[in-house]
Amino acid sequence: MPEKTPTHEIPYVPAETNLPEFTLRALILGILMAVVLGAANAYLGLRAGMTISATFPAAVIAIAAFRLPFMRGSVLEQNIARTTAGEHKMRGVNANAI
Repeated sequence: MPEKTPTHEIPYVPAETNLPEFTLRALILGILMAVVLGAANAYLGLRAGMTISATFPAAVIAIAAFRLPFMRGSVLEQNIARTTAGEHKMRGVNANAI
């Protein structure tokens, strides 16, 4: 018997909430992660001849960082930080590959 699927989806963050998203601390954390993960990826690429995706480590670091008592943040700030880190690092790798 097929399972019944809900007719509508409930978002994790409702539209009527006012959570901060694009903040200075999310941007700084994302840029810092991009520098560190980009350097590690460049070293790995030169040493082993292969690179890895930094999206998963950036997501884990962002979640852990925004759970620290002095840096409490929302899930939207975590999203900005990990997206900033992943996109900046990948742009550097793509620019160096050409």
